[in-house]
Amino acid sequence: MIHYRTLGQADAGEIERHLLRLNADDRYSRFHGRAGDDHVRRYVVQLPWSTHSAIGAFEHGHLVGIGEIAYDKPFVPEVAEIAVSVDRVLRGRGVGRELIERAVRAAGWRGASRCTLHFLHTNASIPRIVRRLAGTVDFAEGEAVITAERPSLRLWLDKLGEAQASVAGVLAPLWTKAA
Repeated sequence: MIHYRTLGQADAGEIERHLLRLNADDRYSRFHGRAGDDHVRRYVVQLPWSTHSAIGAFEHGHLVGIGEIAYDKPFVPEVAEIAVSVDRVLRGRGVGRELIERAVRAAGWRGASRCTLHFLHTNASIPRIVRRLAGTVDFAEGEAVITAERPSLRLWLDKLGEAQASVAGVLAPLWTKAA
């Protein structure tokens, strides 16, 4: 079962390990260019957390997908750019879609009115997900736009679910020791 939670600077090691697991083609798709190990490490170290947030997908306690959100400004942003990466073995199972949906809701929560995603023309998944979310796709520019949701009951339920998963992750080792 996949669990989702907000990532922060303390998760930099997990983020780096996930991005380093991506093969050359996946890195090219994620970074829109060649990205060797040194590039990935610098990227993670230099993440500007004042204008950046991320949502992680975890399976068995391991980070298997990331929905990154880069805001145009730290407070009350107008635009959020979303980038997604998912471990190859989990693709086609809805993890990327869920990360994008959660990222759009999180951007709306922070105040952004629209989200953009840049994609390579060979990536058929992003346009399909964006259209499902009533967004627009410009294949010539390789850009998709989704209107961000304003805070809603669903967002509150997401946050509650994330908190529950985080608490369960901390307490699970204690439960197994007690048994």
